[in-house]
Amino acid sequence: MAQCFIGLGGNTGDVLSCFDKCLEQLNRGVTEVVSRSSPYRTRPVGHNAGSTYCNAAAKIRTTLDPDRLLQLMLAIESEHGRSRSVRWGPRPIDLDLLLYDDVCLDVLGLHIPHRALWYRRFVLDPLVEIGGDILHPEKQMTVARLRQRLLPRPLIVRIAGGSPQARKTIIASLAAGCAEADVAEWHEDDDEPALLPWLGGQQPGDVSPFQRLPPVPRLDASEAEEPAEFLCWVVRSALG
Repeated sequence: MAQCFIGLGGNTGDVLSCFDKCLEQLNRGVTEVVSRSSPYRTRPVGHNAGSTYCNAAAKIRTTLDPDRLLQLMLAIESEHGRSRSVRWGPRPIDLDLLLYDDVCLDVLGLHIPHRALWYRRFVLDPLVEIGGDILHPEKQMTVARLRQRLLPRPLIVRIAGGSPQARKTIIASLAAGCAEADVAEWHEDDDEPALLPWLGGQQPGDVSPFQRLPPVPRLDASEAEEPAEFLCWVVRSALG
């Protein structure tokens, strides 16, 4: 059976009761709940997110492949009233497939490990409780180490790629919205930051500069529609 970790979140209705019911449904037949974390109260992320969230994590074993497991999780979400009409909106339940054995998969609608797992405190805090020694298969760091990197204050954020004006705009925006972060341009002789967003800018036919950045803190923000807003929420989720 595959060993998987899932994240649970919600901020409307009786969230803890909803967690219990969802895990009961994931503890039948082809899936087995092995352990679960304590619930954590977390700050909302996004303009439309609503009030304080509750987050948790669970370890499961399953005979389902990643896609079928994801479909089961989506069906359970829907049964408990999850709607995606508003991006990052309030929700009674959110189930995220965080890790599936040591699989790395990136296809339409399915990304393993979860793309934001490594920098979101509301994911890492409960996950460390039940799987701190698990190795992130892309970042090649344990979950506990990934979380530890985000704890020092100020949180060191360095911006790479893009034009000088784009970097200046992003830095000013993050400095204004994230007081606990130290935001500046990245230089190759800098110590490793906690987050290293990349704004794009490779030349056609070149090996992407993104791939030459240190693999753990790098974050591709080149396709974000509103990079300043996107990175603001990234940094806030890393601050916890």
